[in-house]
Amino acid sequence: MWVRFTAHFHWKVSSAVTIAYKPDGGPMKDGRYLVTRACAEAAGDKAVKCGRPSGPGRLR
Repeated sequence: MWVRFTAHFHWKVSSAVTIAYKPDGGPMKDGRYLVTRACAEAAGDKAVKCGRPSGPGRLR
């Protein structure tokens, strides 16, 4: 699912792996990321559901 992060969020995937999400990061540099449902739920109010990127340069 695509979400937009409104604040920094570190998702601990396992004891050895942590993924950092930034509100000004992602493939389109606007805070949108394609994440798993578990990640989106763990982020709580730091992420809001949004549509996938469209237009030139979008991910296919």
